[in-house]
Amino acid sequence: MTDIIYGFDSISKPEAILSNWKRTIDHGLLFAILSLLAIGLFLSPTATVPFAEKHGQETFKFVIDHFRNGVLAVAFMFGFSLLKPKGMRRTGIMLFVGAFIALCLTPFLGTDNGKGAVRWLNFGLSIQPSEFVKPSLVIFCAWVISVGMKVPGFPGKWLSLIATVIVVSLLLIQPDYGQSVLIMVTWGLLFFMAGGAIWLLTLMVGAAGTVCVIAFHVSEHFAGRITKFLYGSGDPNGQIERSLDSFKNGGGIGRGFAEGVNKWKMSDVHSDFIIAVAAEEFGILFVFLILGLFVFIYNRALKIVLGSKDPFIRLTGVGLTTIVTAQAFVHIAVAVKLAPAKGLTLPFISYGGSSMLAIGITFGCLLACVRAANDENDLQTGSVA
Repeated sequence: MTDIIYGFDSISKPEAILSNWKRTIDHGLLFAILSLLAIGLFLSPTATVPFAEKHGQETFKFVIDHFRNGVLAVAFMFGFSLLKPKGMRRTGIMLFVGAFIALCLTPFLGTDNGKGAVRWLNFGLSIQPSEFVKPSLVIFCAWVISVGMKVPGFPGKWLSLIATVIVVSLLLIQPDYGQSVLIMVTWGLLFFMAGGAIWLLTLMVGAAGTVCVIAFHVSEHFAGRITKFLYGSGDPNGQIERSLDSFKNGGGIGRGFAEGVNKWKMSDVHSDFIIAVAAEEFGILFVFLILGLFVFIYNRALKIVLGSKDPFIRLTGVGLTTIVTAQAFVHIAVAVKLAPAKGLTLPFISYGGSSMLAIGITFGCLLACVRAANDENDLQTGSVA
């Protein structure tokens, strides 16, 4: 009883928890992540005002919303970063169950919010379940795959495949092709890391290609985006055309804060095309800075988590890092017409409640993985006091 009391007391002391957090957190990675958030908050006043005026809202309504969402996202990130692997796994699986149920309800109770795709649930607050499915599915897949690597005969890879196929199928119903691609690519990487058969990966790629061909013929939404990507919209005021013009107008150092002109003619500039605002007002050098932060996060996180002996930490860390950085690069690729429009936000920079909170959870779990890997390394080297 004495051991239990004193053990619980030592664990529950806030100063002990914070001290351990400071010791194991990677400060460079944390700084880069917070820098992304700072850039988003900096761009918010100039990127969201046109959207507010178009929709008859108060000028700075979405600026205030963005700041509030940013604060909540940081709170989520910090809270999840405190978790140990077991706690992160349990919390992630519970989040996956909740997000999966919400995703199943979306086709029946959801709304398109005027976007043409039913992706949101409105219960006083507008929630996009797919955003929360992404990090939680990564944690679920990493868990079952890691169990399969430790327990002979446990079908971890197949369970991860089944869960991924079901989730992607639900996303295609909305339709949400961008999130589907991110999830399939991330699952493929985890499957490959776990020693999955190449033939199955090849089969999945072939199946994905087949789905795209079918979608092109049966979905006007999908076909329209692919056609615009290949042949152009023919409309000089189209979002892609305006985005490309923003990069041209911005040049190297940009026109200056709030001096952009194309944002007034783009419907999703505050979310799906915020990088165009950054390019026009602050130049291509600023865009390279943003790219550099994502590259740093990717390389830094992988370097640390891949050093862990725990397969769950390795798989979760790689999966979370991949899904968030891939989203960032797809967002930028769409803006410069290197990829079809997919409706993906720029992590921690674009406006969006569900996106911001989900990215906060993603980065929080990633930091938890990094802390676990660092703690493991400290124990091995004997550097823990």
